[in-house]
Amino acid sequence: MLEHSEEQVNNNINDINVGKIERWLSALGGGGLIAYGLKRRTWPGLALALVGGALVHRGVTGHCYAYQAIGANTAEKQRLTEKERGGAGFKEEESAGGAIEVEKSITVDRPPEALYPLWKNLQNLPRFFDTIESVREESDGRSYWVAGPDTGTQLEWEAHLIEDHPNAAISWGAGEGGEAEIISVRFEADPNGAGTRVRLFLKYDPAHSLLGAAFARLFGQVPEKALERSLDQFKRLIVTGEISEAA
Repeated sequence: MLEHSEEQVNNNINDINVGKIERWLSALGGGGLIAYGLKRRTWPGLALALVGGALVHRGVTGHCYAYQAIGANTAEKQRLTEKERGGAGFKEEESAGGAIEVEKSITVDRPPEALYPLWKNLQNLPRFFDTIESVREESDGRSYWVAGPDTGTQLEWEAHLIEDHPNAAISWGAGEGGEAEIISVRFEADPNGAGTRVRLFLKYDPAHSLLGAAFARLFGQVPEKALERSLDQFKRLIVTGEISEAA
């Protein structure tokens, strides 16, 4: 049974013949065609929606039947190119369409109990997340997020509170299963009393989720930079006193 499962996984990976960027564009473009085509409510509109569905399938599965027919494989070309670059940080599972996971951290000269409430209050997040315009929190753990206007991406999504340990960690999940896309922050007190290490974690899956593909556009080609900017801005607001626990 184990051998069969491994063979099945390998077959699924070998079926992927579309590169990551192509997959994102296919999924996003296909979603747009579906929405536009159905909105027209005409036979040509239905045809556009069907084309959009095919593009979404291409983006989600990473398999293109036209490429298969001519023996093309842009996913393999991308994998080889990344390996040739030396790929510090190159991961084999990412070439097969794995999720993107990024973590950055910063030390802030405050105890965890002074920092955690600032992240718990979602209305504070747009003050140090330049990718976020607003967050509206509901009473049942749900929240509604809107991307910032300067990002060039019109995006709104619903998230759920999936982890909440006061003064230690808080996480929000969205997408398929509620955890396909995750934004998480952890607070680790320095044992020498030098403040708190704030760790910001981001996960999204552009190959298997439309929201993940939108996150890829939202956070850019180097998501580490977006997280660094947010942490730097958070620390600046703390140091200057522009944001406090009472905020």
